[in-house]
Amino acid sequence: MTPGFLDYLREARGITLRCPCCHWYFQLTEGRIDTGRKLGAFEAAESKLALRAERLEDFEKRQEIRRERLQEKAREKGRREARAKLKVFTGAFTRLGINPGDLRPIHDPIRFVDFSGLAAKDVRQVRLVADHPRSKREEGIQASLAKAVARRRIGWQVIRCMADGTARVENSVEPRKALRAAS
Repeated sequence: MTPGFLDYLREARGITLRCPCCHWYFQLTEGRIDTGRKLGAFEAAESKLALRAERLEDFEKRQEIRRERLQEKAREKGRREARAKLKVFTGAFTRLGINPGDLRPIHDPIRFVDFSGLAAKDVRQVRLVADHPRSKREEGIQASLAKAVARRRIGWQVIRCMADGTARVENSVEPRKALRAAS
């Protein structure tokens, strides 16, 4: 091949064409000139396989986009539901001296965490806010949470989640053991 022809091929890499038969897009350098001869069995199978692989890739991309959209819709729905629940409780919380801006929803096993002072950027106290238990299971969970709080068995951990799926504890304050001197 002559150097001029090689330079042309290098420049032609960016040119995209559309096949008049199958309507697929391809780069000019990927195209083949049709000489009018029939494809052999191997070439025909190879061509079909490449076409199916390309269609599968397109399908997977569309499914990934669809999954991301559904996840975002679900997140937004959860946020709306949480805001709606918070609106219902706003008046009651205000009467109890709880700033609704300090509340963060958890839903299970407790309804909210009240970071008293969070709105003012000065957290003075953290409280767990729950509904009246509707079952023996919820009653048991709330009792065990109350016991852990009373015994000061509450800790703090900052956990960093990495993009590769691993996690590590960066900062930790271990829960205190029950005070033996007080018993």
